[in-house]
Amino acid sequence: MQKIIYRLMLIVLSIISLKANAETLAQYVQECATQVGFDPNELPALNCNDGIKFADLNNIQTPVNDYLVHTSFAGSFNRIDVVAACRWLTGISQGRFAAAVSVEMLIHSKANGSTCFFAAKPQPTITAPDGTVFSGANEPLGGLVSTSIVSPQDPNASSYWMQPTDLNSAAFNIAPFSKTPLRCVGCHVAGPYIASPRIAPMLGIFGLLNDGHDTFATRYHAVGSFVSGSAFSSWDTIVSQNNSPGIPACNGCHSIGSNSTASTIYGTQLGFPVIPSLLSDIQSINAAGVMPADASPTSDYRWVNMSTPIPLDDNGEYEFLDNLHLKYPRFYCSNPSFVQAHVVGSNLIFNNHQLENLHYFNLQDGLVCLNAEQPNGEQCPDYQTRYLCDGTWTDWSNRDRPTASGDWEPRRGFPGLCASPTAIQARHDISITSTPVWAVVNGPNDRLAEFDTNGLACNNWEQSSGRCSDYVVRFICE
Repeated sequence: MQKIIYRLMLIVLSIISLKANAETLAQYVQECATQVGFDPNELPALNCNDGIKFADLNNIQTPVNDYLVHTSFAGSFNRIDVVAACRWLTGISQGRFAAAVSVEMLIHSKANGSTCFFAAKPQPTITAPDGTVFSGANEPLGGLVSTSIVSPQDPNASSYWMQPTDLNSAAFNIAPFSKTPLRCVGCHVAGPYIASPRIAPMLGIFGLLNDGHDTFATRYHAVGSFVSGSAFSSWDTIVSQNNSPGIPACNGCHSIGSNSTASTIYGTQLGFPVIPSLLSDIQSINAAGVMPADASPTSDYRWVNMSTPIPLDDNGEYEFLDNLHLKYPRFYCSNPSFVQAHVVGSNLIFNNHQLENLHYFNLQDGLVCLNAEQPNGEQCPDYQTRYLCDGTWTDWSNRDRPTASGDWEPRRGFPGLCASPTAIQARHDISITSTPVWAVVNGPNDRLAEFDTNGLACNNWEQSSGRCSDYVVRFICE
C-alpha cells in the first residue's frame, strides 16, 4: 500500500511537470531532479578516465577497457549517487582514452529509490582535445562516445545523451539477435546496481554494496514510470515482471531479470563480444538470474557501508559490528577474527591485524605503539614510518626505538614535512631469523576512535578537517 501511494504521488508530480507526448531530455532531467531530490545545477561533468577499471580482456581481437565512475553529493533527502559505466575505452590522446563504445549513467537516491537512466549516443567520429580524430565507423555499435561525460544539465547535453524516447527504443541490432529494445531496467531489476562478479569489487570501493539501497523494488523506482507521455512509463512494470521476489535476504540483491534483454548487448560480431565484460558475467548467472551475495567470507560482496558522515555537525562515521548484526545478519558473527576497512573511492585497505595495539596510526599524528597497551606484557615492535607528499615518498625514518613506554614515530620527526601528507606507511621487522623481513602497512587519513573486531569508529570532532572520511568495512568469521 505504501508503495502504491508513493507512486500515485509521483504520477501527480510528473503529470504537472511533463508535457504529454513531448518529453525532452531537459524535461526528463528536471523530473529526475524533482523525484530524486537535488538541484539539477549540482550535476557534475565526469570523465571515464577518472574511474576504476573493472574489465580488461586481452584474449580477443580488440582490447577491452571498461571503467566505473562514481561521484556523490548531498541531496534533499539523502546522498545522491551518480554512477557511470564506460565500456571499451579506446583512442589514446594525451595519455588518456578519448573515446568509448558506450557510456551509460544512472542517478540514484537510496532514500526514496528514485533512479534516472541516461545513455550516450554513438557518433561517427570523436575529436580529442588535441585535435586527433577517431572514427567509429567500424565499431560494433556504429559509433563512438567521448570519454568526457557531459552533465545532463549542460546546454549541450542533447548532443551527448540520447533523448528519452530514443533511449526507450534503443536496440543493439547485431545478428542474430532481434531489434528488441534494450531498456535499462531489463537488466537493472533488483535495485540500481548490477553487482556482477566482475564489477562488485568496484562497487565496494565506491561504497555502493550493502549501503542501504533497495534491492527488492519496494522503493526502487524508474523516474517517469506510470506517467502518461513519459518515454519510461512502462519501466517499473518491467522491473516487477523480471524481479526475483521472495528470495531470502540478500540472495536477490545482485540479479539480472529472468526475462532480461541482456542478450541484445553481448552478441558477437567480427568474432568478439560487443560488451565482453558482460558476457561471462551473464553466462555465470544461474537459472534464477541470481548472483552470489556472500560466496565466501572474503568475497567482495561482503563489503558493508552502514554510515556516511555527510553533515559536518554529525558525530562521525560508525561501522559497528552490532549494527551489522541488525542490518546485514547474514554477514554477522559474534567473534570475528579479522576486519578490513577502506575509504570510499580508494583501493587502500586497512587490516585490523596490522593496526591492532597501535595507540594511533594516521596521517594527522603518525604512529604510536604503547607497551602498556600490548597483550601479555609484550613490547612494541620497532616501527619505521614514511609519508607520501605530493606523490613522492619521503625516506624511511626511525626516530625512536621501543623503550619502556613504547615506540614513537610522530609526524614532527620529519623536519620539513608537507602540511598535508596524502599517505603514510609504516614497516616493522617480522623476521625470526637474522635476515630482516619487512611488513609494510598503510595508515588511514583520520584519527580512528576504534578499529578492531568490534568495528570502526571515527569522530568528526577529532579530525583537523572537522569531518571523517567515508569508510566501508567487512568482517570475516572463521
